[in-house]
Amino acid sequence: MVGTPQGPTSGTFDATPKTVTYYYERNTSPDVTIKYIDIDTGDNLTRPESLGSSTMVNTPTVLSGANKEGLAWNSSQLPVDNYDFISSSTPTSGVFGDGTTTVTYSYRRKNAGNITVHHYERGTTTELYSPTVGAAEGPEVIDGTRKLGLTYQSQDRSAQIMNYHLYQAPSPTLLTFTTAPQEISYYYERDNGSSITIHYIDDGTGNELYSAVPGGTPSAVVLDGTNKLGLTYTTQSKTFPHFHLVSSPVNPVVTFGSTPVEVYYRYRRDDAGDVKVHHLEDGTNATLSPDEFLSGAEKSGLTYSTSAKSIPFYTVVNAQPTDYTGTYPSSGLREITYYYRRDDAGNVTVHHYETGTTNSLLPDEYLPEQERPDFHTVQIREAYSTIP
Repeated sequence: MVGTPQGPTSGTFDATPKTVTYYYERNTSPDVTIKYIDIDTGDNLTRPESLGSSTMVNTPTVLSGANKEGLAWNSSQLPVDNYDFISSSTPTSGVFGDGTTTVTYSYRRKNAGNITVHHYERGTTTELYSPTVGAAEGPEVIDGTRKLGLTYQSQDRSAQIMNYHLYQAPSPTLLTFTTAPQEISYYYERDNGSSITIHYIDDGTGNELYSAVPGGTPSAVVLDGTNKLGLTYTTQSKTFPHFHLVSSPVNPVVTFGSTPVEVYYRYRRDDAGDVKVHHLEDGTNATLSPDEFLSGAEKSGLTYSTSAKSIPFYTVVNAQPTDYTGTYPSSGLREITYYYRRDDAGNVTVHHYETGTTNSLLPDEYLPEQERPDFHTVQIREAYSTIP
């Protein structure tokens, strides 16, 4: 009872009718709380405030028990986006004060399609990122199980991909799990490395031997390091006519790094045959000047040139003998002979005159000629004498 009753609450019955009124208020009972939760996480779920309502709430619904003891209450299963209804506690309806204080409706998020994130080298479909340490490179596959409607923020993985930088990111990078599978791709570009220079040199002269263009000027081979940081390159020796390899790098495999690298292959010219030059008197083969010896050591493929000597009182007969110039022979000895003939001189005449006159007392004499039949004059500076 609440308040004060109206009318006399006691008295004597008499002829006058009397009315007494007592007022009562329904007792308060405990509230009933209705929860809509994710069965796996326990989180409250966003749903309509009630069936047919457009107002969305994400907190439990509380049915107040104030002044409601004995009155009926009821709850409903409500639709939750991206979730399947799983179960509810019992009862889901009753009267206030019957002992029920909480009703729980449990839902489970629906499955979605997977999200696949590729991390490709620019211009290729070569995967660069390994989602698992120590495993082979491959795409990131984010499982869509029980994730419908959730978002996923994809990541630039260049910090985990050595020697690469991000070239292009997908748009958008934030994805929402849907019923269908989704794929996005990040593209990376290899960082720049320094150049690798390969020398093929003549060990004797230091001259470069290799020319990329036939007949061109020999020069070192320079490999550009653009977009090659961390890559390896296997250098190789080359074959050059008339040369043989004498030393090569300890490790022919080099890596494009942050500083330039130089590699040397050294060659030595092959040995050739020798060349000997003779200087002989024509007709007698007498040696007029010491032989010249041109060694062919380390001269394969090189040219030589010889010439006649200037020998007093002699003139060369064959100024350009066979092979007087040419290329060193591949082996053996090549001999070249220059022939010389003694120069002509004036004749010597001996007169026998009477003193003080030019009266000839005896016939004039000519000094004897050389014994060689083709010499018809006395040679210059040959010694002679006269007899009184």
